[in-house]
Amino acid sequence: MIHKTREELQTATIPSRESLGLQMRLGQALLKAGELDAALAEVEKAISWVDLETRPDAAFFHRARGLIHLRQAEVQNFIQLHNAQCCIFPLRGEGVHSRREPALRARDDYLAALAIEPGNLLDRWLLNIVYMALGEYPDDVPD
Repeated sequence: MIHKTREELQTATIPSRESLGLQMRLGQALLKAGELDAALAEVEKAISWVDLETRPDAAFFHRARGLIHLRQAEVQNFIQLHNAQCCIFPLRGEGVHSRREPALRARDDYLAALAIEPGNLLDRWLLNIVYMALGEYPDDVPD
C-alpha cells in the first residue's frame, strides 16, 4: 500500500483533496510501520499544502503530527534509554523524558488541536501524557 500511494503522489502536480488525503494516509501508514522520520516528512509535506490558520479541519493535521512526535518521544526515551521507571504512570523520576524535543513538539501540536477542538477528550488525555513525559504534570497543564 505504501509504495502504491507514493507512486500516486509523485504524479500529483497540484495538491488536490485526493492527493492531500493520500499524503496523510501515507504518513499514517509509515507511522504504523514504525518509520517515524518518513512519517513525519510525509505529514509535514501535506501540512505544507494547507493553511492551518484558516482550515476548519486543522486539528486533524495537528493531531496527526502530534502523534508522530509523541511516538518519537517514546522511542527516544523509553526504548533507547529504557530504565525501571519507564512507562509507569504517572511518569516521574527517571520515567520523565530527558530527550525533551519530541515531547515539546507534541505538546505544541496538541495545544493547537485543542485550541480548535477544546472538547476533544483524546487530545486532552494525550496532552496530559505529554506533560507527564516533560515532568510538568499536573502543575503546568493548562485548564
